Amino acid sequence: MRDTECCRRYNRQKQVLARYLTTRCSARRVKWEMLVLLALLLLCRGIGSTHGSPDDHAGDSDMMSLLDFKRAITSDPKRALASWNTSNPLCRWAGVTCGRAHQGRVITSLELAGQGLEGNRLSGTVPPSIGNLHGLIYLSLGNDLAGTIEGRFEKMTHLQHLYLEANNFTGAIPPSIGNLTNLTELRLSENAFSGHIPASLGNLQFLASLNISNNNLSGKIPVTLGNLQQLTFMDLGNNNLGGKIPRTLGNLQQLIEMDLGNNNLSGKIPVTLGNLQQLIVMDLSHNNLEGDIPSNLGDLVQLQHLDLSDNKLKGIIP
Repeated sequence: MRDTECCRRYNRQKQVLARYLTTRCSARRVKWEMLVLLALLLLCRGIGSTHGSPDDHAGDSDMMSLLDFKRAITSDPKRALASWNTSNPLCRWAGVTCGRAHQGRVITSLELAGQGLEGNRLSGTVPPSIGNLHGLIYLSLGNDLAGTIEGRFEKMTHLQHLYLEANNFTGAIPPSIGNLTNLTELRLSENAFSGHIPASLGNLQFLASLNISNNNLSGKIPVTLGNLQQLTFMDLGNNNLGGKIPRTLGNLQQLIEMDLGNNNLSGKIPVTLGNLQQLIVMDLSHNNLEGDIPSNLGDLVQLQHLDLSDNKLKGIIP
């Protein structure tokens, strides 16, 4: 009787142990299958990305904006934008660089004046929808583009580099450019911009380089440009600017190069320009400046190039 009871207990323990081992192995198998599935999902997510870019489908809104831009191009003789089509991943389009996706936007750089694209002479206009590229940090559009830029860029609040030189843009420089307070470089030279220089450019506290030369700009140089404490390069030359040179430009302590030549500036050279101790190049030539040359310009020990020619200046060169 005792042996029979022991056998029964042994069989029950054996069955419990078998169920435990079966459950444990099953759990291990499920865990292993989940790990394999996760690895496959991560692998699939990485396929098709370029230079560590996010999933190409994340940039659908950016893609639509660029396709609008392409439709506004009237001439593309070298098929520079041939890769801009929906059968090609966005991050592989010519001139496009992608970054981390945020709310469906992935493009951080659009460069049509680099990577060999500057010789393609794209013609056309810039549609307002380009302003939907909110994630852009770098934008370069140097080609043969025309029309106005009003209402195109003010939403690009992350923008640090804006290069629109060597195009045929017309109209005024939009005051809204002054809202792009992360800008470090602004190049609008070699266009046909007209009107006044917006005083709002003085809001660009991080701006290091400003080039708006070779346009049809008129009016006075805004005194607010003296607020640009980080500025190292300023070229306002070859315009129709008039009035006096603002004394506030003497506040630009980091300035290395200043070109105000070939304008209609009048009055005296401000004594405050003698404060620009980092200055290497100063060009005030071909204006209507008069009076004595400030003696403290001789204190600019870094100065290597000084051009005061074709003015009405008098006195001794320091």
